[in-house]
Amino acid sequence: AEVRACFLLPDAASAVIADAVGRLFLMSVPSFGVQSQLQTPFRAMCGAMAPSGGQIALGGEDGVVHFVAVEGLE
Repeated sequence: AEVRACFLLPDAASAVIADAVGRLFLMSVPSFGVQSQLQTPFRAMCGAMAPSGGQIALGGEDGVVHFVAVEGLE
């Protein structure tokens, strides 16, 4: 599916990818192997990561900003 947002996490070894069908992927860098996946009930249009890297705000096609916690990463 089309990538709607991509965030390099502060550990520089992981990235979070949001696609057009509502999935979030935690991927290892540089291999881009999928570490985990989350299906959301909305489709992301855009996004921004908090400076701490602990939370992502995703603007959905539903007109709502959704917050997603990034846990377990340093």
